[in-house]
Amino acid sequence: MPSSSKSISKDLAQWDMFGHNSVRDTWFPEIGKEASQLKTLKRTASPELSKWYMGILLTSLVEKKDTEGVFSLLEATLAPGNEPPPHVHTLEDELFYVLEGEFDVYVGEEALKLKTGECIILPKFKPHAFVIRSPQLRVLILYSPGGVGGAFCGESTPAQNLDLPSEAITYSMSDLDSVITVCRY
Repeated sequence: MPSSSKSISKDLAQWDMFGHNSVRDTWFPEIGKEASQLKTLKRTASPELSKWYMGILLTSLVEKKDTEGVFSLLEATLAPGNEPPPHVHTLEDELFYVLEGEFDVYVGEEALKLKTGECIILPKFKPHAFVIRSPQLRVLILYSPGGVGGAFCGESTPAQNLDLPSEAITYSMSDLDSVITVCRY
């Protein structure tokens, strides 16, 4: 076990996250003692955690309150025609991970094609939009810091099931001024 704080810093790279040093085959139990205050959380998609918003099924898998505001995680299911208009996030970065489907993402001057198994980071203050290129798109959306999910509350309704809503008002059918006002959280 290292004997001083200087040797702790110098040797820290040899220790794994569980406090085991594979070079010396020893344990250093002090590593990890300042563990996160977050609680272990297990959730699965369910109607109780889900909302229908602008023709989109949104499921809150991890909420801002679960992570002390560090991030939030949503699963979203969308169909062509219910994409949001071009927009900018001023408070959070956004990450999409594609579970199913394909879409084109426009970030600033860039145009990128994404498909199942790929992800993209959309930095705050960068205008972005996307167009769905498959019959359905399922993505995980991570926001950091967490909390953007609250913006979807104003015009949403509780999901009755985990299917896309039928006959829903979409962005293209709505008054965008009221949507923009709702999204200023």
